[in-house]
Amino acid sequence: MLGDQDAQATVAVKDLKVARPFYEEVLGLKPLPSDQPSVQAFQAGQSLVLVYESSSPAATRPRC
Repeated sequence: MLGDQDAQATVAVKDLKVARPFYEEVLGLKPLPSDQPSVQAFQAGQSLVLVYESSSPAATRPRC
């Protein structure tokens, strides 16, 4: 079952340079080494949060 496995969340953001401090400083996630400027993985316990830059409408739409 999925509840017994490690999970990986994938999040699209408009600007990774702007989003990165939120994931590091506010959420306290540890950035992992990355050789891709538009993708950043973060360690969250035994799981990963993958944040990537996207120009799709879903990533740029304001949230309420």
